[in-house]
Parts: sequence; structure tokens; C-alpha cells
Amino acid sequence: MTIRASGAGRKKNVIHLSKKRAVSVPPPQELLGNVAKDMWRKQAKVLTERGTFEPAHYPMLVLYCNAWHYMIMADQSVTAKAETHPVSGGLTSEGGSGGEKTNPTFTARNVAFNQFIRAGSLLGLDPLSSMRFSASFKDEGYGEFDKF
Repeated sequence: MTIRASGAGRKKNVIHLSKKRAVSVPPPQELLGNVAKDMWRKQAKVLTERGTFEPAHYPMLVLYCNAWHYMIMADQSVTAKAETHPVSGGLTSEGGSGGEKTNPTFTARNVAFNQFIRAGSLLGLDPLSSMRFSASFKDEGYGEFDKF
């Protein structure tokens, strides 16, 4: 008497979906300015060339590009303050009671940077996510020990 696993010999259910992917996605009006639009053009091109830009990614890419815009604007503001306050380097400003406090623009820059990093990671636009993404699409028939 032989024991047979359920489903053995049965063909797997394979669903073939025909997905039309975008070739080019123009910058949307929700972007804050030219800095964000330039970032959109660059990253939308990367995502479309990979074939991973889906309509569901649209809001995340808007967030990513706008966070970049805020980060650049905050950097410019901190740099301008650093020129007028060389001792603090733009990292601090005078508080209401006369003491120094962290420059609120620098804090806003850090918040924008964190949003940028998170959104980029979710989209696969940071180096680590990009490596994981490319590794998942390598030929599964070859392993590092196949030569032995």
C-alpha cells in the first residue's frame, strides 16, 4: 500500500495576468515645486524601467518627492542661517527666553528626511531595497554552490 500526498501529480493553478505597465508617468500637480518634479522624473523612470510602477505606488512616490523637496528647502534655510551664525552652524536659534534651542527648520528637515527614507524603502529606491529587489528576480536555477 502506498501513501500518496494530496494533490500529487496535479498541475499547479497558474494565473496569468496581463498587466499593462506605464512607460512614462508625467509629474502630477500634487508635487510642490521643481525640486520635487525633477525627483519624480528620475525615480518614475527607474520604477518604470524595472516594470514595478503600479497605480498603487503613485501616492507613495508623491510623498517621496515632496519629502525630498521639503528636505532640500530646509537644507537651504539652515545653510543660509549658518552663514549669518557661524558659531552654531545653523543648528540652533535663539529661543523665546534668550537661550539657544534647536533650529526648528533643522527639526523639520529631519522629519522630511525620515519620510523620504521610509517612502524610498517601500518603493525599492534605496540601495538596500534595490539589492533585495534585484536579488529576488535573479535566475532561481543557479546557486552559489552549483559549481561544486
